[in-house]
Amino acid sequence: MNIDFEAYKEGGQESAFLFHYTTRKVALRYILVEGRLKFSTRKKSHDPLEKEAVAFTAQTMTMADPGLVQEDLEYRLRFGTLINQARNHTKYACFSVDKSPIAHNPWNKGCFRSRMWSQYAESHKGICLVFDKKKLLTEVKKHLRPFPGHFLLSGKIAYANKVQGMAEAAHFTPGRALDSPVSFLKENAQSFLFSKIKDYEQEQEFRVAFYNSLRGPDLVSIEDSLAGIVVGQYCDDASFDEISQMAKRLRVPVATAFWFRGQPSFAGRS
Repeated sequence: MNIDFEAYKEGGQESAFLFHYTTRKVALRYILVEGRLKFSTRKKSHDPLEKEAVAFTAQTMTMADPGLVQEDLEYRLRFGTLINQARNHTKYACFSVDKSPIAHNPWNKGCFRSRMWSQYAESHKGICLVFDKKKLLTEVKKHLRPFPGHFLLSGKIAYANKVQGMAEAAHFTPGRALDSPVSFLKENAQSFLFSKIKDYEQEQEFRVAFYNSLRGPDLVSIEDSLAGIVVGQYCDDASFDEISQMAKRLRVPVATAFWFRGQPSFAGRS
C-alpha cells in the first residue's frame, strides 16, 4: 500500500509505515536501483553499547570451591565468545516510527524528525524512504526461508543509560549447553538487540533484526514494500529530478519535507 502523503499529514493516529533515513548516493545508487535494503551487523552501529562485546563474569560469591569457580569462569568465557559470534551474525535495519500523540503534533510523525534528517540524511539534503511495515516483514521472512535455524524479531528500541536486564540475562547456571547461544540471544533480545543509550531516544527507532548463518550484511528485496519517498527540503534540483524519475518507475509517490517557522509539512517544488 502506497502512502497518501496528504492523508498521512492530517492523520491523528500512528501509521503502519516505517521511515528509513539515508543519503542521496545510497538511495539512488544502491537501494532504489537494486530494489534491496541492506541489513547490517552491529559493527556499523553508532552506539558504543551495541558495538561492545558481551562479557560474562564468574559469580565467585556463591561458590566456596575454587575449582568450581575456575570451571564456571572458563564456561562463561567460552559462552560469551559464542554469544558475541551469534551477535555478529545478527543483522538489522533501523527505521523511525510515529510517536503518540500525533494529532496537532507533526513533530512526532516518523518522517518529520529533524534530528534524523540532520544526522542520517545529509542535513535535510537526503532522502527518507517510506515502507509498508507488514509487507517489509513479509519480504524479510521470504529472504530467510533458505536458512535453517534463523530467527526474525522486530519492535521498538528501549532507551536507557543502564540496560535493564543485561546483568540478569548474563547470569545463568553453569552446565547450560554450549550449543544454545542463538537461543539465548533470542530469549534475551530486548537487552542485547533492542536497547540503546538514552541519548538516541529522539530517533524513535523501530528495528527489524534477524539471525542467519551468513557473514556480513544481507540485502533484502523491497520491491513490494516501498511505499513512498520523502525528499529533504535542501535536496538539489538535479537529485530531485532523478528521484522523481526513479519514483515514477517504481510507482511510488514523492513528497518534500519542509519546515516553515519550525512547523514541518509537505511542500511542492517550484
